[in-house]
Amino acid sequence: MTIKDSSDRQKSSTALERQFRSRLTKLISDKDGLLRGTLTQRERTFGKASCKCYQGQKHSSLYLVISVEGKYQQICLPKVYEDDVRAWVANYQ
Repeated sequence: MTIKDSSDRQKSSTALERQFRSRLTKLISDKDGLLRGTLTQRERTFGKASCKCYQGQKHSSLYLVISVEGKYQQICLPKVYEDDVRAWVANYQ
């Protein structure tokens, strides 16, 4: 088993952020910052005895639910983007 140093983790999280931003950019109107969708909060547990969720404190995530070609897609929102996405969804309504 190899242990990744912090620079490897930073590179992978940056790649994930780029992927998220790219996907989200396709959904946003260039002119108005509008986003058609619904925000939903989910809570989940993992079951690890050492984790807070094992004691009853669930992990919380915000998802953007959109319809693409008649099918629903859910995108998990990183915390750094939650405020922006909330504003874009509110602007659409």
